[in-house]
Amino acid sequence: MKDSKHTEKVERYILNQMSESEKIAFQTELLFDKNIQQEVKMMRQLQKTVVTNNKPTSGSKLGKVFTWGITIVMIIALASFLISSMDKTEAVETEVPTIEGNSDTETALKPVSNRTDTEVLVPPKIEDIQEVEKNEPKQVEKPKRTQEKIPAESSSKPQLIAANYEANTLIESEFGTSLRGNYAFNITAPKTDESFSLQENQLNWMLEGSLETTKRPEQDFSLLLEIYTNESELYKASKPLVQSPIALEEVEESVYHFTYQQALNVDLRLYYYLLRDDFTGAVLAGGRFKVTL
Repeated sequence: MKDSKHTEKVERYILNQMSESEKIAFQTELLFDKNIQQEVKMMRQLQKTVVTNNKPTSGSKLGKVFTWGITIVMIIALASFLISSMDKTEAVETEVPTIEGNSDTETALKPVSNRTDTEVLVPPKIEDIQEVEKNEPKQVEKPKRTQEKIPAESSSKPQLIAANYEANTLIESEFGTSLRGNYAFNITAPKTDESFSLQENQLNWMLEGSLETTKRPEQDFSLLLEIYTNESELYKASKPLVQSPIALEEVEESVYHFTYQQALNVDLRLYYYLLRDDFTGAVLAGGRFKVTL
């Protein structure tokens, strides 16, 4: 009966369904109960496996963009070919005017009847030719077709949205101090509320600091880094932007140095980083940073 009760607590803890007082009491119990620690660790591993298998791939997005790009190019090429063909056809098709003149003109254009071998054709009079040109219908020049230009897609930079920088009180309640139990953190980078600028649509982000503890790494605890946006739904669903183990290097007795550096694809908003004990899932330290123009 006790094991069933513990399992229910672990499930509520993993799914962030505990109140703040219940969570603090449960995390205190975690520090002293090896069985519960092991159960939390197993639940965490199962949760990460499910999240990993459900992540979407970026290939389908690239495929859609490529397919649409090829389709647009083919449509433009076909439209240009049809318009060019129509212009050429209209230029070739010209109307043959009918010469409407008087009887004298028609007679003048005909050869003299009953002529002998020595007779020649009588040329038309200049006045008759001018009369024919005056009566000839004028060809109306048709307007040329112009191809409409398709406006290029805007390549403007993303605009700042005030809502992107709203604080997430749920995440911030997880880390109130750099001293948590037997763990004393000194994080030198990033600084508190530090702002970063994008370079070629990426952020070169680094975490660096030291940890003083009497606990033994990979035996008593394991350090795990998670980075979240300020969206509550993603945090509640345990869907971090980054999730990576952090290696600890002992620089002196009970003092360890750590560093992590990575190029991140991020938006203009507020972000949070958390350092967890991967064995128990307890948050040991954390902070936040901004991404701006």
